[in-house]
Amino acid sequence: MASDDGALGAGHACAPPSAWRGATIQWLNPKAWLASVARGGAHTAGEQQALWASIWVYVPICVLSMVCWA
Repeated sequence: MASDDGALGAGHACAPPSAWRGATIQWLNPKAWLASVARGGAHTAGEQQALWASIWVYVPICVLSMVCWA
């Protein structure tokens, strides 16, 4: 990056990514995997209160993040 001149390569046209590609790349999101495993662990351990607490905290944060990101 230090030696890059910032040129975008005007001669090379490429199509914008599709919605399908954006959805499939979410499988590479480490934050989502960690959150899912943590909630799954609380659920399988019989900790219903911990599971619901994590859902009530995580869902508003995710929605707010998505709104800001969009």
